[in-house]
Amino acid sequence: GQTCHAYCTYCFRWAQFIGDDELRFAQKEANSLFDYLAKHEEVSDILMTGGDPMVMKTKSLAQYLEPLTDPNFLPHIKNIRIGTRSLSFWPQRFTTDADADEVIDLLRRVREEGGRHIAIMAHLSHARELSTPKVKQAINRIQKEAFATIRSQSPVMPESMTVQRFGRKNGAP
Repeated sequence: GQTCHAYCTYCFRWAQFIGDDELRFAQKEANSLFDYLAKHEEVSDILMTGGDPMVMKTKSLAQYLEPLTDPNFLPHIKNIRIGTRSLSFWPQRFTTDADADEVIDLLRRVREEGGRHIAIMAHLSHARELSTPKVKQAINRIQKEAFATIRSQSPVMPESMTVQRFGRKNGAP
């Protein structure tokens, strides 16, 4: 759905805030998405956003990602990006939640078995969001166990404060 941890000024979910249900959209099941992608081989990237996909339990997230662990399924899909505030708002999603191990394993399998690039597009508003020990643990698991790339997707944070530079300077790998 269109659930998230925050209401950011740059959010694409504005339609839900003004009460216009005709402008809202949500992908409730994966088959129609996969049918569309099968007909459009020119599409190589998937961006999951419009609400925070990491709010979903791994069981729900898996209906979209599990098929992509097979390199023969939609082989033209090369890149999966997941836009999320969870890295800073709920880092436990990747570390101690009941299904944290399963989500890390799912991301790893998309990359290793499916042969696809997977990136966590961290929606960040300030460098301080990366400074807590819990966030550093989450960054470590995402990078070292899931082998996913973390990118900052923020119109506020200057380029000099990317996840990689800030994280290394403050003890993250």
